[in-house]
Amino acid sequence: MEQAVQCSDVVGKRIYISARLIFELYESVVPYYHENFLQTIPQYVALFHNNCMYLAHNLQTFGDKWLVLMEGREPDYPITFVDLVPKLRELGQRQLAAHLQQQRKQILDNIRASDLNCIVVKDVLGENAEQAIRQCLRQLQLLKNVWIGVFPANLFTSMLADELAHRACSAEDVSAEMAAQLGDIYTVVVKKAPNLFQKPEDIEEHVATWTKLQELILILGGSLKDIEKRWDDGNGPLAVHFRTVELRNLIKALFQNTQIRANLLSKIK
Repeated sequence: MEQAVQCSDVVGKRIYISARLIFELYESVVPYYHENFLQTIPQYVALFHNNCMYLAHNLQTFGDKWLVLMEGREPDYPITFVDLVPKLRELGQRQLAAHLQQQRKQILDNIRASDLNCIVVKDVLGENAEQAIRQCLRQLQLLKNVWIGVFPANLFTSMLADELAHRACSAEDVSAEMAAQLGDIYTVVVKKAPNLFQKPEDIEEHVATWTKLQELILILGGSLKDIEKRWDDGNGPLAVHFRTVELRNLIKALFQNTQIRANLLSKIK
């Protein structure tokens, strides 16, 4: 830029066009050349996203600074880079969103490849169930450390809580041993997931199913009497966080068909 303003208008225009081409080439070439890294390495995506945002921020005023250095000269061509700003922002956001989707798929695949996907057909969970959850939490912690300021903790934690709640609520029969295992595994999530947020206490505000997951742990380790108290004739926390069909299904899956169970089910409508 400083060199351009010291040259003739013809040379200055060529330098200006070359400067624009540099940013246009960045937009077109970098995502293609580094495609593999952008698809597989979270740190690379974070760096590329930040670079796009940094360039977009500076290009908003780059043209004005160029004109100031020209000290009153009036070129016969417009000097502006503002039109490149939304393109770079969109590029950075698109690459980040694509990697987020990929990480999300990987987390769900880890859960679904474990015994957590076999609650319906197994009486006891294998070690891979808790290992899968801990692996997911480690993966999310890594993303948080790499994507400071852009890591959507609420999105990933909600996804994890929703998936775990769905696994338990959709089971038709859960043995006492499996219920205890699920309670232990879900407790690991409840203890560690808040650390994914800048302020751990924010998790209750930003994750709609967080309280539901905590209530689910109580159900898995509780008695019919405990559930009845927390149902409280439709006024308790279970009525707030569970659909009637979910709660009824859980009770049927966890407890044997007794008169006490039948009495409780008759109250949950």
